[in-house]
Amino acid sequence: KAFWHSIKSINEILKKDNDEETTKNLYQKVVPNLVSISNSSVSNKLNIGKNILSWATKNEMEFVNRLNLWNKMGGNIMETTKENESIVSWISSQKNEMWDKVIINFAKEKNLNLNKFYPAHFKPKNSIHITRNNSMDGKHSPF
Repeated sequence: KAFWHSIKSINEILKKDNDEETTKNLYQKVVPNLVSISNSSVSNKLNIGKNILSWATKNEMEFVNRLNLWNKMGGNIMETTKENESIVSWISSQKNEMWDKVIINFAKEKNLNLNKFYPAHFKPKNSIHITRNNSMDGKHSPF
């Protein structure tokens, strides 16, 4: 909490006329030069990512800033723990449509293929799903 309060205070001091560029620079240049998690374990990075992102559930720009901050600090959305958990699978489990949209756009911008990380609710609404109908299994054909 104190960390985020400090970031907010610094941002308010630097910010002029509600300038989003200043906030972006703070999150993507200043803080990552002060704090690095690149040498941390994957599970520690994941926990830090969860803590950073969990406070931005409604404000898309804040979520984008925090995701970029975590990434610039050394987080990697493609890394998975031994338990096969990643920041993408955690974001998915939260079932927040705004988060889903942001992580998909983030992946597109970085040219990352997240298909193997995506659970069912990440699939586009117009995608085709093929299922096997077992209702006729074991029954004789009337023909």
